Amino acid sequence: MTASIGAIVQELFQEINSHDLATIMDLCSECVYHLPLVGELRGEALRQFFASVLKAFPDLQRTVNDQFTDDIHVTTRWICTGAHKGPFMGIASTGKRVTFTGISIHRIADGRIIEEWQEWDSLGLMQQLGVIPTFKSQDRAA
Repeated sequence: MTASIGAIVQELFQEINSHDLATIMDLCSECVYHLPLVGELRGEALRQFFASVLKAFPDLQRTVNDQFTDDIHVTTRWICTGAHKGPFMGIASTGKRVTFTGISIHRIADGRIIEEWQEWDSLGLMQQLGVIPTFKSQDRAA
């Protein structure tokens, strides 16, 4: 059973990489999505969020680094790369290429993703987009 639930999350990541919003939403149609920057999303709000991310980063690619499963959960450590080509969370396109990492925990029931908790390096992403200054070594106290 654990191998098949891992495959469900792998399929989700593949569909994100191919930007197939319809299939992404089919896999997540019953999902409650927990994300620190936006809160709890589901249904149409979740579809709009995925659509905005895919529009903002039209070449977005998510790569799995590690994946662990139990009977109902899949934990995945991943890395995303993409160029910021459209508005993202109120930030106008910068054209900058970004790389950020994250960890997702998916809860699976009856072959469907029903809940996802996601933590990702939003600070690092915002720094790469130029929204938040980066910490420089000369800023350190002696």
